[in-house]
Amino acid sequence: MLNHPNFTSLLSKQRGAVTLLVAVLLLASVLVLSLTSYKGVFFQTKRAQNEIEARQLHWKGEGRLECVMAKVSDNSSVLPTTIAYSECDQPTSIAVVRQGSSNLYRVESNENGYKVIKIIRVPSVGAMGALSANADVYFIGSYSFNPQPLDMKESGKPSCVSVKYSKSLYLAPNTPESLLDTQSIQTPSMVNVECDSNFKTNVRTVSVTKQLYEEKDNLDSASDSLPEEVEFQGDYVFERNFQPFEDLFGAPLAELDSIKDEFEVISGGRCDFYSNGTSVINPSDCQCDKNIAASIDAGKKLIWVNGDCDLGLGSKISLADISTGREGIIVVVYNGLLSSEGSVPFNGVLYQLYTNSAAPSLTQWDGLTGNTWANSTYSDIGEVPVMYLSGSYIPDGLVVIDAPDQLAVFQGSIKFSYNKSKIENPLGQLLKPKWLKGSWNDF
Repeated sequence: MLNHPNFTSLLSKQRGAVTLLVAVLLLASVLVLSLTSYKGVFFQTKRAQNEIEARQLHWKGEGRLECVMAKVSDNSSVLPTTIAYSECDQPTSIAVVRQGSSNLYRVESNENGYKVIKIIRVPSVGAMGALSANADVYFIGSYSFNPQPLDMKESGKPSCVSVKYSKSLYLAPNTPESLLDTQSIQTPSMVNVECDSNFKTNVRTVSVTKQLYEEKDNLDSASDSLPEEVEFQGDYVFERNFQPFEDLFGAPLAELDSIKDEFEVISGGRCDFYSNGTSVINPSDCQCDKNIAASIDAGKKLIWVNGDCDLGLGSKISLADISTGREGIIVVVYNGLLSSEGSVPFNGVLYQLYTNSAAPSLTQWDGLTGNTWANSTYSDIGEVPVMYLSGSYIPDGLVVIDAPDQLAVFQGSIKFSYNKSKIENPLGQLLKPKWLKGSWNDF
């Protein structure tokens, strides 16, 4: 009898093969899925690593830029492009470039092609010239100006600003003559450089008062002819509603208190009489001169004087200024009369801020060194000044008269000299560099 395979056994073997085949297919599918997902995981891992590296480069760049900002803040008297950044991380990866002739500086960190860029705005003086005033100014005598240079003209010489004003300027007659003369530029970056010919004023008078009334249209306030206005060139810059406080301090006058808080606040004072029993003022013994000098000796660069200030000869200020290196200070005389006589070398900014709407009376000048000339000015033009500076006054920096609707008088032989470094050195203690909003970028 023939032997036949057991059908049940054969079926069992076939089922095992199918199971094995299914298992193999499942394993193959899992392997394919694993390989597919691994590619995505690998991509995500690589992307995460790149992102981590980019963030590391970004924050390293940010750190370098903040190091630059700190160095610029600590060295406010020099240009950011001249500062050594060796203490910052990888200084060779740092680039600081000035934007034209502005007060903006592009700061860049570049490491392995990854850049972080910001723009620093540093405190800077606008076009204020050697003398800025929103009061009437009365000149008696000879005055020369070393102006502030601005942009270069086609002549290859710069345009200049000697005086910025918003009211009237008067050049009174004098013997042998009165003179307003624009001379060469004397800033650290430009020494003995002449201004473009359209920005060089030379006005002289012997017997008549010459007036520059607001806009140079050859007309006075009554629309009468002022032909002498053509003698004033482009370095005399008119600005309607001129606000010197905001131009210099970068804040409106309404924020006066916040600016004042940064200053050493002292009292003004007058000069004593000679000790021989006479009632003659001794211009070498003046309390305001002493108070300002004491603040300078104490290392103060921002000095706020409340009330009348008679500098007399200013001998104490001169000595203190010399002993501290003549780096520049800012002295604000607030709501008081300002008087001096003789030679008062002054480095920095002398700023008279007079916010009283009423003019002072002649009796307020009693006991001040400028008393005689205040009375003489009143006899001549019927106005009482808030300031009288006489003698060979030589301010090196900037003089500001912020006294709307008032009168300031200069008498003598005064040389006004614009000096940017003597202005911005003390100003840097008040106004710190800031990042320009919207200038941040990285890529």
